[in-house]
Amino acid sequence: MAGLRDRPSQVILLLALLLSAMPSLAGQPASARWSLTQDAVQAAPGARLQVGIKVRLDPGSYIYSTRKFEPGPQPTSFSLGPASLATLDGPVGHPPPKLEWNEGFKVQLEMLEGDVVFQVPLLVSAQAPPGEHTLDLLVASQTCTHSTCLLPRKNKLALKLVVSAAAPGPATPAWLRAADEVAEA
Repeated sequence: MAGLRDRPSQVILLLALLLSAMPSLAGQPASARWSLTQDAVQAAPGARLQVGIKVRLDPGSYIYSTRKFEPGPQPTSFSLGPASLATLDGPVGHPPPKLEWNEGFKVQLEMLEGDVVFQVPLLVSAQAPPGEHTLDLLVASQTCTHSTCLLPRKNKLALKLVVSAAAPGPATPAWLRAADEVAEA
């Protein structure tokens, strides 16, 4: 330390470098914290179900919605495996996003802030064997603030799927149910 006292210009330069780095560290977004709203689900082969996936973001941080923009930032996306057990079964639902014009991409972006729960529709394979299995839910997202963005990340969540031995009854399509209701009226 005695050596630094003898070199005041180096001490000032070191302090200036540390102070200049502090605003960028303070402005950097925290990583999104992902979790399942339930640890396990039970379903029959061929069943459709919804799984809740929650993300908690620090104040001032956001992620992008599931809508893909060309050009644009990394949308939040979901994938699932193994396909022999279940597949995604339609668009993923989420609360209405905050809309904001982005001059860089020349598009109105959709951002999600705070605590967000995504509703992920799943279709259990008709050939899924009875018993307890693990589904790997992968979430790809990018966490940002209005001054910076982290690189896109993938988060893996493990969901316990308990497949029952009984198969569900045949599903009646919505158009056929509506036709039956009209005929009964």
